[in-house]
Amino acid sequence: MTQPPQFGQHPQQQPQWGQPPQQQWGQPQQPVPPQGYSQQPPMPPHGYPQQQPIPPQGYPGGPPPQGYPGGPAPQKSGAGKKILGVVGTLGLGIVGVVVLALLRSVDGGGIAVGECVDITSPSMARADWETAACGTSKSDFKVAKQLDGRASCGDDYDSAEKPGDYVLCLVPDVAVGDCRTDSPTELQVKVPCTDPDAKHRITAVADNASGPPECAEGDPDQYYMVWNEPALTICWKTA
Repeated sequence: MTQPPQFGQHPQQQPQWGQPPQQQWGQPQQPVPPQGYSQQPPMPPHGYPQQQPIPPQGYPGGPPPQGYPGGPAPQKSGAGKKILGVVGTLGLGIVGVVVLALLRSVDGGGIAVGECVDITSPSMARADWETAACGTSKSDFKVAKQLDGRASCGDDYDSAEKPGDYVLCLVPDVAVGDCRTDSPTELQVKVPCTDPDAKHRITAVADNASGPPECAEGDPDQYYMVWNEPALTICWKTA
């Protein structure tokens, strides 16, 4: 049988109080982001101005470095400049060749092989000429070759030169009965056979290089000349 507690005594059994949770004041706990959440700041909503990148440290108050908004443009590499220089040089070279070709076609350099010329000034040192229809009285020579100004036509051809540019290698454009001049300092040109300067009368013309068989035999005053390009034999005698 239990005895009631005596007056002035507390019960033997004391209530058990739990320990309060310990907290560290002044250090609030950071919420742990859920798995898969990125630590990057959220993007501003559509229409909200984007923040400009902050220039790196070391440029306080100065201009932004290269690559940042407002900064200097990237410099071209040395290789790029060299390539542009080469392209420019090639372009100028092509233009020069085209201009030279146009000039040659305008001042007579465009005369083709097989065309004929009228020698207006027969000086061997500096002959002048104009184009002429082949087989006419004005046509003195036919163009056999056209060479660079530094080349030579050789002893078989008469020549008319534009110094430093080109040389026309010429063969006579004559027919039987034509007369020509004969001067050691001038090109032989066609003249009327009644002209005092007429020295040679053409006796035979053949489109081959056979030589003497094309000329009249037994005439001691007859001479001939042969060309291989074009194939041509011309015979003449003193006028």
